[in-house]
Amino acid sequence: MICPGDLTLDCESAYTPEALNSFASFTAGCPIYNLALPKDSIVELSCGEKTIFRKWSVKENGTNKEVVSCTQKIYIRNLTPFDLEKVVFPDNVTLTNQCNEAKDYGPSNPATGGYPKWTNAGCSQVAVSYTDQIFEVVDDACFKIIRNWTVIDWCTFDLNIPATRKSHSQVIKVIDTDKPQPICSTATFDVTDGCSRNVRIRGVGSDTCTPLEELEFYYSLNGGPTVKDSVFNSTLNVGFHQLTWTVADKCGNISSCTQIVNVRDVKKPTPYCITEIATVLMPSTLSVAVWAKDYDRGATDNCTSKPCFTFGPNAPVALNRSHYYKMVNGVSIEATQTEYLRGEAEFWDHLQCTSAIIYDCEDLGLKDIQIYVWDEAGNSDYCSVRIKLQDNTGNCGLSRPAIATGDIRGLNGSAMEAVDVIFTDDLSGESISKPSASDGKYRADHFINEAAYTIHGEKEGDYLNGVSTLDLVMIQRHILGLQPLTNNMLLRRRRQ
Repeated sequence: MICPGDLTLDCESAYTPEALNSFASFTAGCPIYNLALPKDSIVELSCGEKTIFRKWSVKENGTNKEVVSCTQKIYIRNLTPFDLEKVVFPDNVTLTNQCNEAKDYGPSNPATGGYPKWTNAGCSQVAVSYTDQIFEVVDDACFKIIRNWTVIDWCTFDLNIPATRKSHSQVIKVIDTDKPQPICSTATFDVTDGCSRNVRIRGVGSDTCTPLEELEFYYSLNGGPTVKDSVFNSTLNVGFHQLTWTVADKCGNISSCTQIVNVRDVKKPTPYCITEIATVLMPSTLSVAVWAKDYDRGATDNCTSKPCFTFGPNAPVALNRSHYYKMVNGVSIEATQTEYLRGEAEFWDHLQCTSAIIYDCEDLGLKDIQIYVWDEAGNSDYCSVRIKLQDNTGNCGLSRPAIATGDIRGLNGSAMEAVDVIFTDDLSGESISKPSASDGKYRADHFINEAAYTIHGEKEGDYLNGVSTLDLVMIQRHILGLQPLTNNMLLRRRRQ
């Protein structure tokens, strides 16, 4: 049996038989033996060095009995030791407007120069550490980082021997001329009670070099004094306000933007309306203009001292000028005077803050309408009212007045002539009188359809006319309690 020779290898070399191409061999007279796989016994030394005892064996076929063996020694040694003098430290770096790339400025980011480098470590146990010193006040930069590197080999390091470690100070300067970016999105706050509310807004911004918590915020409300604070907290009246934010980063760059703060009144006004109005068409035009404000009995609002009034659910095109308007597909658009006179549009009087609408012969009678009350914020609510339109001239070709007819009779069924039949309008209180004819009948017209009227009769004259002796006897017996009168009409007549 021939054992392979002993070997000395570098720490980083492979030492398997195949990698070394180093095998034992044997010769025998009979082919009943085989070369078994080697067995390694390893003795670990310090810093990666070791000695390997590789046992080679020849065994008998079938019985696997070892016949002969030998031991090969392989020495793993640090043939190329680590050299501290060959360590290459990162160069000094100046980063100009590269904060987005640098982020935390750690060595894991290549923009800062990275880590120290060396060509070969062998079995050495090399360790790298660093500490950063940050200087915020620097003449030629926003801030400066002094990165103190230390490289050692634990296999040779001795705390008391400076030569067993390598140190270096790297300078990283950060120059930033990019301005911070304040964020000024519109903020809306709703008012449901009163005409003001507390508004609290925190300043928001970003910067490539300065973290949010280190940004400085200033604000000014509606051009007023500037206040250094990241939170605006104040009570604002209903309306639009301008909140100007100024943001400063730690490199001295500043930027401003103006935020619109909308304190919005969302409470609807409270309508208080006259329930019903009666009016007549003008004889000259057979029409009449009715103003929505005529129905107001004292509408109120939390913010608006003088509410406005319309007939429709849409506000006019513009509140600050008088014009004709109509609603098309739910939107108010300009209209013409002709459309208004035809009753197809409203007229807006901006001085009186009310709209008007034209009614004509086609609108006669009692109509249900809605009166809308508006505040300055555009909130509205309505009340349901009625209007009674009359044509006292009878000149409306389309007028179809209601007619009242009947007859007046006494208790005995006889017709009563010259009885004043009085018709009273329940809404206006106006009355007209028509006498009954000789046959007791009466007739009156020019009444408004669906309107309410009260009818009663009156007759002045000789109260004793027609009273007989029997009537006197019956009255006497009723007074004495002998035979009470049961006819209500007779009792009513007696009381009269």
